[in-house]
Amino acid sequence: MGTEQLIDAASLIAFPAERPTLDRHAREVATAQALCDEVLRDGPLLTHIWTSPYGRVGTILIPVVDMTLFEDRRRTVEAALKGIALAVDAGARCISFTGMIPAATDYARDIADRVGPAAPDDDAGRSPSLTTGHAAVVAAFAFNVESILTTAGRSYDDESVGFVGIGSIGQGILRLLDARGSPRKVFIVDITQNRDRLLRIREDLKGDVEVVAIDKDGGLPPWLYDRCSLFLSATSTPLVIDVDQLRPGTLLVDDSFPFGFDAERAASRIAAAADIRITIAGGLHGVETLELADVFSHTERASEFGILLDRIARIINPWPKCMTGCVYSSLLTNYYDLPRTLGPVTYRDADTFYSKLKSEGFSGTPPHVFTFDTMHREAIQTMPEIRLERPAHA
Repeated sequence: MGTEQLIDAASLIAFPAERPTLDRHAREVATAQALCDEVLRDGPLLTHIWTSPYGRVGTILIPVVDMTLFEDRRRTVEAALKGIALAVDAGARCISFTGMIPAATDYARDIADRVGPAAPDDDAGRSPSLTTGHAAVVAAFAFNVESILTTAGRSYDDESVGFVGIGSIGQGILRLLDARGSPRKVFIVDITQNRDRLLRIREDLKGDVEVVAIDKDGGLPPWLYDRCSLFLSATSTPLVIDVDQLRPGTLLVDDSFPFGFDAERAASRIAAAADIRITIAGGLHGVETLELADVFSHTERASEFGILLDRIARIINPWPKCMTGCVYSSLLTNYYDLPRTLGPVTYRDADTFYSKLKSEGFSGTPPHVFTFDTMHREAIQTMPEIRLERPAHA
């Protein structure tokens, strides 16, 4: 590619393996691996470029399938390094990581340790900034909590909230929202092995907070659906939330991978009854339009790979002024001189991102879910913007 200035920022994406809510892991991973090997040939690929007043951002597929990121950490790091080299060669000054790439690489510290002095430099001899993008992801989650509550005509302080998944992202969301409101009741939910950590976290939170420990492969206890009017989910356990058990009036904000709920069942229930409201939490709605300027085209298996590229673009940029926080962070971090995040996200960094973006007019996206048809083409289903009374029992 040479040193032509194609982009100002980049975000690395592991090769997508599956529709997030379907129990087809083995078959989907095998199919994705075959397509990844054929298209990428063990090298990264610059797939999309968006233009904006903040600069040009590109997405780069790296040669590792997303559902295999944890199987071989060394291979995952090597794939990320190849993506970084391509990003720098294309002109990127800041590079972020999407999905589970940070979690599989010690929150990108394994990658950063390999970059350092051996980093691929640009002509000016400068190494790129690296960030997990998690401060932007946490800020986006908070914005989307506000968005879904506003469209439902409700207030955070009047909700009974179930936080599901208290990892780095979940804990960041929990602390950011705790600083901004005090719900009627808060349940913090994670696996039994993390109970002691949850108890320590509870000591730092205000209000009425209860710890709920669940089995690693189990769902939420049935009684919790009766007690919560708002669920906030950032878990790596798929389908932990049963949408059929959500009580009428319940709101759900999800930033899980795979999704913490069955998107198809949710979409069917919303279309039929409109008695619950759900949104995907990862996106930011800004004040400037992002335009898709370029998409890589491939002649081999063009239909299958083209569908994949279309799905990636629609999820990242579902509306002209919206973009997922992990990708957007690669642009906004340098533009606004915001913190680069390596390691678990801190409250301070998340708060800095949230406060700055709030002051610049950013907000949450329209409440929506992604669903997938039989051709794997992604569709966006927006939520009805009508008042939704909170469950009386919660």
